[in-house]
Amino acid sequence: MFSRYKFWIVWIALCFSLGVTLITSPSAQANLYFSLEQDGTFATNFTLDQGNIATTFIDLIFGTTSAQLRYDVSLTKFILNKALQLSGTGTVLELGDGTSNDFALSFNDGNARTLTWDDASTRFTFNTATRIEGNQATVGQTYIASDHAASDSDGIVNIGRNASTWENITFDATTDDQFEVSDNVEVTGSILSTEVEKTTASTIAIDWEEANQQSITLNQTGHTVTFSNYNPGQTLRLIVCQDGTGSRTITTWPSVIDWASATAPTLTTTANKCDVMTFLTTNERGNVEVFGSYVLNF
Repeated sequence: MFSRYKFWIVWIALCFSLGVTLITSPSAQANLYFSLEQDGTFATNFTLDQGNIATTFIDLIFGTTSAQLRYDVSLTKFILNKALQLSGTGTVLELGDGTSNDFALSFNDGNARTLTWDDASTRFTFNTATRIEGNQATVGQTYIASDHAASDSDGIVNIGRNASTWENITFDATTDDQFEVSDNVEVTGSILSTEVEKTTASTIAIDWEEANQQSITLNQTGHTVTFSNYNPGQTLRLIVCQDGTGSRTITTWPSVIDWASATAPTLTTTANKCDVMTFLTTNERGNVEVFGSYVLNF
């Protein structure tokens, strides 16, 4: 206790000898103000300096929980040994040098992992690989959108670089709700396309956005089939099966289909048998066409 009082006596005496005034707040909350003038005039700067003391750091200690803000002279950086919490409406943490507004966040000792904001290029850069993960209960997620508040918003991921051109994967939410890749895609392994089994009705509507391969089981005579949402360059398959009774028919196919030899298929009528229709979509002759062929009696 004596050493603490002795410290403050020496500190106050030193402040007065240097022309520094300590002013305490008159309010119930204890505040301490520093002035470089004995008349109490406030200065714009307050400097802590180790002076002639042989030390490589300066510490500010807060409370009794060992909360510490340290300025490491040798590393020329501030080190905070407790969590930093920002709260309040409109709270903003601004990082930048006041000129170029470039800044970096470093993780681990020795700047091994660094996230840098490049103000000139208006982008963040990492100096190492980036991985997004969740915990055992939650899968890591990243949301990419041109306008996160819009109901239909395109999202673009730029990948790699060829000269001055970035390749990209785009989710086109505005036009057709599909992913678009700006260059070739090479796949090592297989591409799995889920088959969609359509509900049987008098009119069977095939929406090709649902899957490239779809199947139907006929349960009456005189079905009508319609197509929607197909695009040039697709290969589409429709599996048409008879139910346990058989002799079911399709009397109306989409008019857009250009059947081989201009002849629509005569379906197999045996119970539980299937026929396979294959469709190639093309824009070669100036409008979108669907070339149809078939293999029967599976």
